[in-house]
Amino acid sequence: MCKKKKACQNPRALGGKPQECSAEQINKCHEDTRGHPCLAPAKSENFPDASDGQGHVDRRLHPSSAGRAVGILAQVREKMLCLCIDRDVDRSRRVSVYPLSPNEAIGAKADADFAIKKGKERVIEATFEGARGQAFTDAPSDWTGTLDELLSLDLSIVRHRAVFVAAMNAVLRSLGAAEGTMHCKDEDPQRCGPEIARELQARFGRKRVGLVGLQPAILKGLVDRFGSEFVRVLDLNPENIGTSKCGVLIWDGETDLPRLAEWCEVALATGSSLVNGTLDEIKQDFEAVGKPLVFFGNTISGAAALLRFDRICPFGR
Repeated sequence: MCKKKKACQNPRALGGKPQECSAEQINKCHEDTRGHPCLAPAKSENFPDASDGQGHVDRRLHPSSAGRAVGILAQVREKMLCLCIDRDVDRSRRVSVYPLSPNEAIGAKADADFAIKKGKERVIEATFEGARGQAFTDAPSDWTGTLDELLSLDLSIVRHRAVFVAAMNAVLRSLGAAEGTMHCKDEDPQRCGPEIARELQARFGRKRVGLVGLQPAILKGLVDRFGSEFVRVLDLNPENIGTSKCGVLIWDGETDLPRLAEWCEVALATGSSLVNGTLDEIKQDFEAVGKPLVFFGNTISGAAALLRFDRICPFGR
């Protein structure tokens, strides 16, 4: 259990430090109040205000959620806090986050067709107590702060989510609570697709597979094993939507998710959905039709460990 100590604006409702409040407790005590009145704004380095367009405020999240996490990410943050409390982690310890170059992230030998190599996305890396964690994002940035400041970030902003997820992966790695928090490199990203396809077939048989988030090596691995007629893929990148890869037409990730959920028998979704704000919708749509959902990649390594999500990442480091 998450143990809380005395200190709160409303101690009759909850004892403990204000930063230890769950999202549910904040709503109970403060109702529609924006943010958490018991906390001062986190003094995070190198970030604009939530109102700054460069901060990438995610309009898919309800505006009243600014200042605290929502949905699945709220659960993740609360469980991370509880773990830190249970393990007596000093939350004044500092975390550092910085973007990597494509070669640093996946190696000089990795295929040029990967989104990282094309510069469409970046990998940011966090370090904590000698442990490292990474996350994919299209809003990379540097950040340095304490664990308490990390836990107070406004997660309605994309770059804050990216920093939080990378840092969480590093913290959980340092505690032995997560593994595979680092992206594979060089030849391994290309080997990943066939291995994931093999594992899916071993677990589920020859099924119709819906791939959420285009990853070229994974798509090729699925098509090689199951056939193009058994694979569908959707993506958020307008440059990919409507094109064909490996004989499979790429659907629109903004509008075709329910269609994919109905069509497929097994779903394979990118873990970077935790950062780009689409994870809740993905999970809801596939649960609604009773289809198994498996996540891939290192970005979701920490969240998957905390929430027991099904995840495949055969060569994560």
